[in-house]
Amino acid sequence: MGEMRKLCCENRRSTAKISYNLSHLYRPQVKSAVTPLRPSARRTLRDVSAAFLGVIVATVMIATVLGNGLLAPSPTVVLVPTGVAVLPAEVSGVNLSLLSSSTFKITFVVSGQPEVESLLTKLKPYIHRGDVFDLLAGGKTDPSVRGVDKWAEELHAAYPWATIYVHVSGISRYRDVAKSVGPDIAGVTYDYEAHYEPEFSYNFEATEKNFRTVADIATEYGIQSVGYPTGIPLLKAYLSQYDWNYATLARIVDVLDIQTQLFCQKSPTDYARAVSVVLAQYAAAGRSGSATFQITIGGTESTLPHAVSAAVGFACAQELESLGVHTLYVWWQENSLSSVAQFLKDLSNAKLLAPAVSQPSAHQDLVDGHATQYDLTPQPPLLREPEAAVQRESAFVGGEHPQL
Repeated sequence: MGEMRKLCCENRRSTAKISYNLSHLYRPQVKSAVTPLRPSARRTLRDVSAAFLGVIVATVMIATVLGNGLLAPSPTVVLVPTGVAVLPAEVSGVNLSLLSSSTFKITFVVSGQPEVESLLTKLKPYIHRGDVFDLLAGGKTDPSVRGVDKWAEELHAAYPWATIYVHVSGISRYRDVAKSVGPDIAGVTYDYEAHYEPEFSYNFEATEKNFRTVADIATEYGIQSVGYPTGIPLLKAYLSQYDWNYATLARIVDVLDIQTQLFCQKSPTDYARAVSVVLAQYAAAGRSGSATFQITIGGTESTLPHAVSAAVGFACAQELESLGVHTLYVWWQENSLSSVAQFLKDLSNAKLLAPAVSQPSAHQDLVDGHATQYDLTPQPPLLREPEAAVQRESAFVGGEHPQL
């Protein structure tokens, strides 16, 4: 029995010794896998990591700034033999990528031959690539009687890069014009507001249906569809029940111009609130870009509904700029030319217009209000409709009923 106890003890000691030797054998390998770095190596690794992180942060910041247009490349200016500074696009064709994303692209309403002539001469320094002309065809008269095709031809001769639309109200009228416009006209604008379209409704389902109808007509005749809906539902509580969504309308037509001039007349703050509603709808729908928002310019001499002075208009445009919107719809008439010129001059001085293609020598006289070459005497608006149609169109011009 004693011999057996002695043998067991020796076996336990042998087993313990073997276990110790095995653990001792593997310990250096385990330690080597987690051996701390030397201080110099730690410093090197820290420096490399910091540098790598710095590159990532710098890359993200640059991408963000460029994405917001804060460092958008300035248009390159070249000199042609005449010595007139122009954009390269003036020589080689349309190149909108040269224009900063922080400058306004303006849609100018054209309601008569006097406005055409002013856009070709007196306001020419403020017309730039990306701008659009919306020619008012009026009520029931055929557009050729109003001279729409002639206006488009004259404007295209001076601005061959321009997009030109014809502006009408009513689906029936829309179809008549869509099938008869000339080659200089890219599309037809559908004016949609209370009291002027027989099919108008604040019911949004009905509105969607009407917009789809004009979009189908435009597609049928191979032209662009442009929607020009009322902006009244944006901030009018009594209309909230209809749940208007301008992003939905924007999905139906090719271009959407919204009548927001009423809110600019109220105040630039109200204007910003109305625009913000549309932007929120676009964001919720996942739409990129933006609608075009209206400002109606006219001094004390203007009879246009919801017209504002150049100063108020500029303040509203600044609100658009602050919201990142650079598409502007300007309604005006010849008798408010001086106010429009001042408004455009203010935008130009604030670097919110692209560099001018050319600068006539008499330009400074015009914008400073000294009519040394151009007669700025207010003129009555040109009436081209029969007298029976004038009353209806007089409120239509400028958009939105004055009583609303």
